[in-house]
Amino acid sequence: LQAMRADWPRHTPLPLLSSFEPEALRAAQRSGPHWPRALLIEAWSDTAPAQCADLGCVALIAHHPLWQAQRVQAARQAGLRCAAYTVNDAAEARRLLALGLDSLISDAVDAFGPDQP
Repeated sequence: LQAMRADWPRHTPLPLLSSFEPEALRAAQRSGPHWPRALLIEAWSDTAPAQCADLGCVALIAHHPLWQAQRVQAARQAGLRCAAYTVNDAAEARRLLALGLDSLISDAVDAFGPDQP
């Protein structure tokens, strides 16, 4: 992270460091505590928001079908931003945006855009 920070333009926001591995996020926290971090999950656990807080994360990124209203609410109550991966369907994107997610990660950016889904 130190090498990346040396080359990172000072006038742009730092990138979000994300991982499925809590230990990788702990290492990032130790070496660059000011870098924003996010926990990626592929299976829901009711402890995920608390785990994010423990890791100093600013966001929780879950596989898109996992997001439900009460889970978004739990993440928000923990002070987290919410994102979903890999959203490649416009109807699913609309569902997630209606839930209030902050970000969608997609392999099919040509399937929908900012003016729709």
